[in-house]
Amino acid sequence: MRRFTIRFLVVLTTLFLVATFGAGIVAAAPAAPQTAPPVDLPSLLTQFMALAGVGALVALIVNILKTAGVVKDGDAITWATGFNLAGLVLLFFLKVFAPAADIGQLDGIAATIAQIGVLVLGLITQLLGSKVGHLSVRGTWIIGKSYSLS
Repeated sequence: MRRFTIRFLVVLTTLFLVATFGAGIVAAAPAAPQTAPPVDLPSLLTQFMALAGVGALVALIVNILKTAGVVKDGDAITWATGFNLAGLVLLFFLKVFAPAADIGQLDGIAATIAQIGVLVLGLITQLLGSKVGHLSVRGTWIIGKSYSLS
């Protein structure tokens, strides 16, 4: 039951972050279709590697999936590589279909999502750590005293 609760909190937090910042991602891309200049793949790869916010967001997503039990120990690099490849493909399509989109703004949004996600994961870790700490000292002299009825 506890594992289900943790997974539920992780999924709920992820959905909240996507719902909160999804509008900003859509607003960063222009609504009118534009003629795209030819895409230079080496410069596109260089632009993608400079996006620190996207890297932080990928790390956050992989850690959320590890916490939820989806990603097993030792598989994180494979998942991170897959997410980075998906991000590169997304950047390619963004440059083709919305060339005027501000990539720096999108990277800033990704960095903000990653920062909030790290704070939420830290809060969940603290709450679970407090519960484990309480369970470990329960019944000991002076500090393990409980005044509850249970």
